[in-house]
Amino acid sequence: RYSYHSQRFMHAYFEGLDGKAAAWACKKYKGHRVIPKALLARFDKPNSQ
Repeated sequence: RYSYHSQRFMHAYFEGLDGKAAAWACKKYKGHRVIPKALLARFDKPNSQ
């Protein structure tokens, strides 16, 4: 179980999320094998504030 959690975290980090966002995404999407591409794309966009 630990290896799956680590693998999801590493995948999210490799795709460009920072540590805090990767931890949140892994917790939110723990039932899925990988983090959805749509979520990763949302974090890639710069904030328009």
